[in-house]
Amino acid sequence: MKKIALFNQKGGCAKTTSVINIAGSLAKRGNRLLVVDCDPQANLTKALLMELDEEPTQSIVEVMNQTADINEVIVTAPIRTRGNANPKDIGIDILPTNRTMATITPASDYVLKEAIASVRKEYDYVIYDCPPYMSEFTVNILAASDYVLVPATVDADSLDGYGELIDTVSVLQAEGINPTLDILGVFLTIYTDRESFDRYIKMQSAETCGDYFFSQTIRRHTYAKQTRLFGRPLCYYKPKSAVANDYESLVDEMLNRM
Repeated sequence: MKKIALFNQKGGCAKTTSVINIAGSLAKRGNRLLVVDCDPQANLTKALLMELDEEPTQSIVEVMNQTADINEVIVTAPIRTRGNANPKDIGIDILPTNRTMATITPASDYVLKEAIASVRKEYDYVIYDCPPYMSEFTVNILAASDYVLVPATVDADSLDGYGELIDTVSVLQAEGINPTLDILGVFLTIYTDRESFDRYIKMQSAETCGDYFFSQTIRRHTYAKQTRLFGRPLCYYKPKSAVANDYESLVDEMLNRM
């Protein structure tokens, strides 16, 4: 089981959209996934569970407070593979969240790691949708991860937090909290190749990140925005679209790196 945290300390970088589409691509390739919503905004939970008649009664809050077993909280995400098809299990489960998650103070750095370890035989991948800031809870997520994957937008401060992230990973390694944590890489989202500024930021990002920079970018497209609106990965919603192909190529590159 490989565990990947999508994390950027800057909001608005298509992080949740990327979680849904990476998970969808991996599931379509025959993998079983657990996606963990760690952002108090709960956008991932709302998107993937919109087809449920009732909201979950428990969330990651109970798991982190150690008042519920993770197996009791995990929910299978019902996804429409076609517009008029009935929602079904495509291989994605979710550990949902709610806004009270912002109040969590974990008892240790390893609460989430221990909970995830108890379901390791059930999944090929775990993907965390991280909050856009560092906190004790974020440390819990990184302690429970193998890799950090960074979505970044094409703007002047898109990589401002990258150096800080490298420092954070180094500290977690040095202090023994997660000695094997690695940065998988940085990829650009909401990218327009015809814009000279976007091309410039891509060049600068490649220089800054070096080998950590993904050659595949995710283009700006309305279909990507609709991923969260309809709760459907692009590989099912618009499988022949250019932006769906972007995510497929990103996953190919991601798998090659791992």
